[in-house]
Amino acid sequence: MSDGEIIRRAIEDKSNNWHLDKLLSDFGSEYHQNKLPVVVIINDKYVVYDGNRRIAMLKCIQDDELFALATGQLKLAEPPDSLLTLDELPCCICDQETALDIVEKDHRGAGKWGMLQYEWFLHYHKGQPKGTLAIVEEALPGSISATKLNEEYARTRLLTKANLNMIGFDLRDGHLITNHTPELARNILSDLATAREQGKTSHRHNAGDVKSALIEIDSERYSSLQKFSQDKIVYDLTERATREEKSQPTDPTPAPKRRPRLNKTTTEPLFGGKLYPKGRTSNQLYRALEDIHGFYRKKPADREHLLPIIAMGLRLLLDITARYWSQVKSATPKSEINRQSRPI
Repeated sequence: MSDGEIIRRAIEDKSNNWHLDKLLSDFGSEYHQNKLPVVVIINDKYVVYDGNRRIAMLKCIQDDELFALATGQLKLAEPPDSLLTLDELPCCICDQETALDIVEKDHRGAGKWGMLQYEWFLHYHKGQPKGTLAIVEEALPGSISATKLNEEYARTRLLTKANLNMIGFDLRDGHLITNHTPELARNILSDLATAREQGKTSHRHNAGDVKSALIEIDSERYSSLQKFSQDKIVYDLTERATREEKSQPTDPTPAPKRRPRLNKTTTEPLFGGKLYPKGRTSNQLYRALEDIHGFYRKKPADREHLLPIIAMGLRLLLDITARYWSQVKSATPKSEINRQSRPI
């Protein structure tokens, strides 16, 4: 993937790891170099192992479209010049093993990762088997990453293999299997997260007792929860999730709901071509309108809300340009005005 594609995924933040919007608001006017990015040279390329959010944010604010996506609005306020022109940083260059050790110690010790992220790190970068949280998240996406279960207590006291067995689940060859229907299985994990949030299971109350915690949430539903049994119907939730992911269409928008194509005139450049208005203010305003119009043209069906801004901008551009030429005419002899080219 390109840097731009990675940053777009970071802005979307389905894994709830990046929080670029918060980082953007906290960035300030200077990039403080008190903590160096950790970089490994792989195939003559610099690969960032630690400091990805800071590097991504710098690249984001230096790209008009990415910046607009990150802020959720038009690029009406320019970031500081010190950040817009910063394209070179001092780094900590080391081998891969050292980089991974730095990342692990820094992120886990400071609580920067949830336990799910730590399990992913151990699996993908340290070659360890998938942890329980990773297996559950893969089978029921969002059940860990978007809940209170993404923590040490849930990993070591709640979602152990023995506890999962007590409420009708089992772990087999890296898969989460269950006697429950997929819908009920997701509800159970959701209610367990609620129980954790409400303190119905903690080190002091129902410590590690998943069934008691669930009963406090809904006694009618969960009092009759049975242990996992191979003799009952077994659903492979991991296989099901993988199958559903593969079956997702490239374009998730159903064909009948797609908006009709806009006519050709809406996809042409502003004014049909490049213009060079006289005067610094009018030229800057024209360039801003051109940027907004270009952003609109990339996804016109989704960005119709920009059209009123473009319309008001055109009126302002005409007004400012007219004022400029009025001042020029008042200060220029009539013989010289006749030789002037047209304003736009």
